[in-house]
Amino acid sequence: MIRPHDDTSIVSGGMLSRVKRRQLLRIGFLTATLLAVGELSAAFLPFFKVIKIEGLGAKIPAGKTADIIASSRRRRTSRSSTARDASS
Repeated sequence: MIRPHDDTSIVSGGMLSRVKRRQLLRIGFLTATLLAVGELSAAFLPFFKVIKIEGLGAKIPAGKTADIIASSRRRRTSRSSTARDASS
């Protein structure tokens, strides 16, 4: 193991000599976590902003109620008949 002399190392004083390795790792992980949370929140912020309000509450052309119910019944009966054919 290489052990530098006291006069060339950070042991002799200064700001870095007071921070231990465990504290440095703790600060590093905290910084990385805060950076990740900041990036995720910055990525999701545009989704919360409403750009167009045209379609909210507006009527859409879907057809008559009777036509929609009839097409739903046709699809339901065709699905049940194909399920019966597949099981036979």
